Amino acid sequence: MNQNYYTTSSLALAAAIHLASSSKLQTVEKSPDSRKALFIFNLTPDLENIVQRFWGQSLLLDAFSYFEATKYVKARLYETRESEVRKENSRT
Repeated sequence: MNQNYYTTSSLALAAAIHLASSSKLQTVEKSPDSRKALFIFNLTPDLENIVQRFWGQSLLLDAFSYFEATKYVKARLYETRESEVRKENSRT
């Protein structure tokens, strides 16, 4: 993976990064051999601090905004999965 990107398979962390960081969700990659996905963000100066505070349980976020961020990240995840299914179906 390129060093200009940060990846996580945690939907909860991806939503927190989307909400609290200036980093943008670049893409979602689904692993071909599992049901997991990787959320890929561009690196920004604030990203490491956000991640540390998230895992340290000291990141404070507005509940409604976090819920909306989770919906956004899920939409990107399902959009990726649906496009993969359409590609696979078009091959058959």
